[in-house]
Amino acid sequence: MLKNVINVTLKKHSDTRWSSKKQPISALHTNIISIPMILKQMRDTTNINYDTIDGCNQILRLIDLKFLCLLNIWNKILTHIDKTNNSLQTKDITIDMASKMLNGLYNSIQEIRDNNFEDSLKNAKNTASKWNCLIEP
Repeated sequence: MLKNVINVTLKKHSDTRWSSKKQPISALHTNIISIPMILKQMRDTTNINYDTIDGCNQILRLIDLKFLCLLNIWNKILTHIDKTNNSLQTKDITIDMASKMLNGLYNSIQEIRDNNFEDSLKNAKNTASKWNCLIEP
């Protein structure tokens, strides 16, 4: 059910590859509104075992305002890291260009830390209000 909505094939997680972190966060961030509907469908399906139903209920309880705010922030951070990482892997990159890119990444993350919290919180509150409407029985 989840694969039908998200339409992303996730690769195995790697501690050293940031793209393995960015892809699932981005997919979750993009499809966060669809998730309660999927979990409710799974929970209400009669041929699902108790552990799956319990897992669906636990996930529905875990996703709160703090989770949604952190999801917004991490999506922004990992997007900047992934773009920089991909640029640093090009064949014609010089040390000077790499240094500028890393400084730009540092500044972007600093900007997110200093100025984007309110925007992330506002987006999280908006998503949370949609979630609350969707998870009501």
